[in-house]
Amino acid sequence: MKIYFQEIDVKLCHAANGLEAVAQVQAEKPDIILMDLIMPEMDGFEATLAIKAQHPAIPLLALTAHSFPRERHQAYKAGCDEIITKPIRKDILFLILKRHLAVNAESK
Repeated sequence: MKIYFQEIDVKLCHAANGLEAVAQVQAEKPDIILMDLIMPEMDGFEATLAIKAQHPAIPLLALTAHSFPRERHQAYKAGCDEIITKPIRKDILFLILKRHLAVNAESK
């Protein structure tokens, strides 16, 4: 996914697990978050809960290779704003990002 963002001017941060993701969001205060749901140490569901408790206005998009109804429900319940099923095409991803960034800019 990192290669998708090389052609546009955007700052990227990467977290190897949910604990790192929570710490990076606290330190960086990003405009948008792409969260993998399956990660070691702290999964994406727990990380989303922790992040949204502190930063409810930051759009958080869940990335998953699985799209089971139970998992989708759990992700939305944790605070995800949208769920993106992998693999995803770059053009679709950018449309989703633009939509959420525009909504976030309007609410600031």
